[in-house]
Amino acid sequence: MNKILLLLENHANRNLLADWLGGRYEVVAGEDRSLSDRFDLGILDGQALERNWEQALRRKKVEHPVFLPFLFVASRRNISILTRQMWKGIDDLIYTPIDKAELQARVEVLLRGRRYSVELEERYHHIAERSAACVYILQEGRIVYANPVLLQKAGLPLEGLSGRSHLTLYEKKDHGRIDAYVAAAAAADCGDSESSGNGGNCENSGNCENGENGENGGHCREKSLEVTLRLPGEPCWVSLHAMPIVYFDRPAAMMTAYDISERRRMHQELRRLSGKLLSAQESERKLIAMDLHDTVAQSLTATKMTVEIRAAAIKRGNEESAPSLESIASGLKNNIDEVRRIMADLWPRSIDHLGIVKTLENRAADLKDAFPGIRVETRLDLPESDIPDNLKIVIYRVAQEALSNAAKHGGAGMVRIVLEDADGGIRMIISDDGVGFDPESAGEDNSDRTGVGLSSMRERVYLSGGVFTLRSSPGQGAELIAEWPESAAYPDDDFMSRPPSE
Repeated sequence: MNKILLLLENHANRNLLADWLGGRYEVVAGEDRSLSDRFDLGILDGQALERNWEQALRRKKVEHPVFLPFLFVASRRNISILTRQMWKGIDDLIYTPIDKAELQARVEVLLRGRRYSVELEERYHHIAERSAACVYILQEGRIVYANPVLLQKAGLPLEGLSGRSHLTLYEKKDHGRIDAYVAAAAAADCGDSESSGNGGNCENSGNCENGENGENGGHCREKSLEVTLRLPGEPCWVSLHAMPIVYFDRPAAMMTAYDISERRRMHQELRRLSGKLLSAQESERKLIAMDLHDTVAQSLTATKMTVEIRAAAIKRGNEESAPSLESIASGLKNNIDEVRRIMADLWPRSIDHLGIVKTLENRAADLKDAFPGIRVETRLDLPESDIPDNLKIVIYRVAQEALSNAAKHGGAGMVRIVLEDADGGIRMIISDDGVGFDPESAGEDNSDRTGVGLSSMRERVYLSGGVFTLRSSPGQGAELIAEWPESAAYPDDDFMSRPPSE
């Protein structure tokens, strides 16, 4: 049976309401201190509200999110005593003289709202029991309930966790942040009765941009906290959420810890890969500089000296002994060829003009010319139109490195290149019959001066949405498989899909 608390200074009204409501509800004519007792509906008049409005607001906050209604009994003449703050504690109003039917209807509506909110509270357990996250209820810093997921992860029965500080579940370094977060969650109530206007508290998905306090003077808090959950075995990263609730008529917090270990691992992997790519870019720049120094720079220096010798001979009138223009032209041609080779290594223009399929055929022909002892077989069955533009440079770079490794380090007599459809996606296979190696023990410093090694091949494929597989063993050759699903492609503005500036 619902319990109604009457705080009415007017004895006639108090007796009348007790008589009208007593048959259907438990009615208590209480005193001011009765506001701290259990009840389902409070009915106050003007004098009682003036004395107790702050206590009523506090009691409503303690009950939150369960609805605790208050009904105000007033005459039309004294309604003006209500301030803005007092109104925030009132859920309904009835004027005197009181009509019995109206009273009963208003009381029933308010109590129905109360019952609905209590049912929602009972669903907390139901939700927690079904949650895939770790859920527990906290009162005064102690665990009073834990869902099966947390009990299973902790390897303890509820009795083993009940009464313990929830901080024992977390790394010691996080204790201060967790305490502050839970306290802020309990205090936060945007636009509540004590924080109206610009003084309200707010939630923030991160730290406040305006210092420790919000720009309007309220306290900002994070919506969630990323901390380490200490469990038997390997600790895991969790996103911790706190929701203030009422649990058995006392303020509490429902704590939910979502496992984000995989997300953290992916973020760390992304940072590692970004660092590797930056390192690879710097390595490639260094190799280009060395290439220019060893070839173009020295050849241009020799050509310059040849021109100076010819100029000096002409000045002495001894042109016959001077180097010929043909030899100078030949030196310049060699320089031009070398510059074109370096440009092709930086960005193969044939991809733009001929397509990736023809470019791979040309690469295979170049390998035959450079290494006459190697037989190269190609099976490039994939139509050019089926290959996304943003994947073409990735395919080329992986093939370039794999062919170079097979020829220069693998001791291969035969190399095979396959480019084919894979259930709507793309599969590239490059295999050789060379000396092979152990992929597990292979270091990352296994590239020549035109590539960046097995590690970068793997990362290029991974970052483009593909899967990289390498099969090899000593004496058994090597097989590289790079596969991309149909949806795999870089964004249009990705740096790996753009040629260098003209």
